[in-house]
Amino acid sequence: SGATFAPRNARVGGDSRDTGSRKGLGKHSIGDVSFVACGVACTVIVSFDEVWQTGCLRTQAHTNHFRFLEELEGCAYKQVACGSMHALALSNSGHVFSWGQGSMLGHGDEVERDMPELILGLVGHKITSISCGDFNSIAVTDDGDVFYWGQCDWNQRGVSSPSARIVMMPTPLY
Repeated sequence: SGATFAPRNARVGGDSRDTGSRKGLGKHSIGDVSFVACGVACTVIVSFDEVWQTGCLRTQAHTNHFRFLEELEGCAYKQVACGSMHALALSNSGHVFSWGQGSMLGHGDEVERDMPELILGLVGHKITSISCGDFNSIAVTDDGDVFYWGQCDWNQRGVSSPSARIVMMPTPLY
């Protein structure tokens, strides 16, 4: 499963004494890292409120350097999460985006997405926290509600449901 941490004043590359510069070219470059998530196939970071990824998900070619996710441009981000073959990004406004293997993305289908896409089933809820397991995901709202989606072969939802092995849309846990 993916592991996450949010280091204080972490940097990717460069001299630790250099507190204000970004590494790379142009507008989009990596600097102060505020959040990191590591999955089986990729690493995703938040740097200057932007989202960057390295490695690969099933739908993407392998990369050996961090790539700025232009599809997420225009919003500030505070958290990312990674599963085995999928990733999530949480914007400061509480919107969740997912990409990777389809059955655990929360879009109601099994279509793989190589670019981040807004999870419409969470729109209208202010999401404050996200987490991924290998093949499932969870989002928590500012009201303390918890939404689950993805595989549930081993009763990860905590609710006995022998007929539902995959929950395709964010579903409240009660």
